Amino acid sequence: MQFTSLIEALHKFTITYPTTLTVLFGAKIITAHAGQVVSSDFADQLALINGALAARAATYLLWNKTQPLAAIASA
Repeated sequence: MQFTSLIEALHKFTITYPTTLTVLFGAKIITAHAGQVVSSDFADQLALINGALAARAATYLLWNKTQPLAAIASA
């Protein structure tokens, strides 16, 4: 799948369904919420495998429940 196609699919999906998604695509992490999509470079695959990234994202989301996109994207 092309990167732009994935971005558009996440945009449409999160407009239709009230959810927040985080996806690993190649060397990028993509987070989508309420039609907004944020991507950033991600080189530390070990942080994903050992759960450090998920723990950090969950902690940031607990601190900032009203803005899930900003909380998870900053993790």
